[in-house]
Amino acid sequence: MMVGPPTWSHTEDHPNVQDKIGAATKLTCPPEVLEYLSQDPDPRVRLYVASNPRTSPVALDRLSHDEEIAWQTARNPSSPPTALERLSRHTAEDTRWGVASNISCPPAVLDLLSRSPERTVRWRVASNPACPTPALEQLLGDSDSGVAQAAADNSNLPRSVLAMWQLAR
Repeated sequence: MMVGPPTWSHTEDHPNVQDKIGAATKLTCPPEVLEYLSQDPDPRVRLYVASNPRTSPVALDRLSHDEEIAWQTARNPSSPPTALERLSRHTAEDTRWGVASNISCPPAVLDLLSRSPERTVRWRVASNPACPTPALEQLLGDSDSGVAQAAADNSNLPRSVLAMWQLAR
């Protein structure tokens, strides 16, 4: 159910798509406007709402079920943990790597994604500054040297573990 239209300071009550996209991209956009726009029928508007870190977790959870924009919701640091956990099992790889690169991704989800068969997903987990140490330690032994190097470059990896890895190479 859509709430009533917000007060638009520079447009009519029913702005065109470009005006709505312009509002959705602003970091100063009020949460109630983002809530309203999150229910817009145009997927381009919802896409920009899904990318705005000021969008509420409730709206992002709803948007995470939208197949056209789930990948963008996966990247938003304001997405709720439950949405990120669900999106980590999404069929589209770009959605899973969006979750893997999300700084707000729960450690348990990052740990799960660290064992993904897709190199791009594992690389994004290894590059995520929120990646838990056990997952980083596992990724140091990854069969892909780029993934292993990304884990070694992660500031979350203890120096003692990094030193042992460097000696073993």
